[in-house]
Amino acid sequence: MKTNNIFNKIYFIFFLIFIVVGNALAASYGFDPSTVTIDQQTKIFANLDGALPDEYDIRIGGSNTGSYSDIKLDGGQTNWYKYYSPSASGTANLYFHLYKNGNFDRNITNKILTVTKPPTVSSLSPTTATTGVNTKFTVSGSNLPDTIKLSLYDGNCGNTVKTSSSSAYIYCTPNGTGSKPFYVEKKPGGDAISGSPFSVNITSPSPATPTNINASDGTYTDKIVISNYSVSGADEYKIYRSTSSSSYGSLIKTTTYTNYYDYSVSSGSTYYYRVKACNDSGCSGYSSYNSGYIDTKPTITINTSGSSSSNNPQSSNFDISVTANDDRGLKGLAYIVKTSSGEATDISGTKTLSGTSMTTSFTVDLSSLA
Repeated sequence: MKTNNIFNKIYFIFFLIFIVVGNALAASYGFDPSTVTIDQQTKIFANLDGALPDEYDIRIGGSNTGSYSDIKLDGGQTNWYKYYSPSASGTANLYFHLYKNGNFDRNITNKILTVTKPPTVSSLSPTTATTGVNTKFTVSGSNLPDTIKLSLYDGNCGNTVKTSSSSAYIYCTPNGTGSKPFYVEKKPGGDAISGSPFSVNITSPSPATPTNINASDGTYTDKIVISNYSVSGADEYKIYRSTSSSSYGSLIKTTTYTNYYDYSVSSGSTYYYRVKACNDSGCSGYSSYNSGYIDTKPTITINTSGSSSSNNPQSSNFDISVTANDDRGLKGLAYIVKTSSGEATDISGTKTLSGTSMTTSFTVDLSSLA
């Protein structure tokens, strides 16, 4: 009976030690975070619910056989941690061992650390955008994390969408103009991913198509003037000319001026002009055409006929007919009679002719020339 009491006391003491140790070991162990990239820091930790008895310590190793590097938690301690940055990708098993009086007692637990290659980005598309226009920006790379964050400086952006480990996109509406940085982060507010930021050139919208252009109609004898094609936001204008209303023709001038003088034109031809307005974002479409031509000196044909008295050569009757090749030919044209010795001073029937043809009769008194 006495032997049983001693055995029961020993068992009870052992049971108490087991409970104390067990309670102390009922804790948390592992990595924070448990998935990292190469050179990313993780925290290895062991947090006990109570202090270890003096004869125990906790050590870590790479296998469950009891190998260890050094003591991490000694008797009387409750927690331990260390920061670690892996240098290669893969998985690592870390075992937490319990030692008693310097001898391996048992394996408490093991934890796995997953190490991946760091994310990188290699390209952004597009790298130009128009201010005020909602644009889809796509980045390409490798090992992109689920927490990836894309953003455009001075732009209104939506949510980042990761489509694969090598691609992600976001919609942004740029503000302003000029070169803007485009950021790629591992997570919102986190470190930039290698290869970023990118640069995006923000430009103004393409200008509107010119309207109401004008080409001069016979105003000048040596040129046609093209005007009224100014457009807000345009930096330059491309002027096209054709001899047919159904053809855009060819580019004859790129200019920053809002009037253009076309001297390379010929008499008797009609020309058709169209204009495009351009800036850094591109060019507008073709304007509607407007035709123009130069003023030409008309071809005038004069025929005269008449009779004179041989007895009175100083008084003669004449008929004159004048024709021109267009309806501008006779406008403002007057006639006067000349002889080999001078001009007649008294001409009845003098008038200004107009239209394309006219016939008139007059009498000229040559007595003043006698």
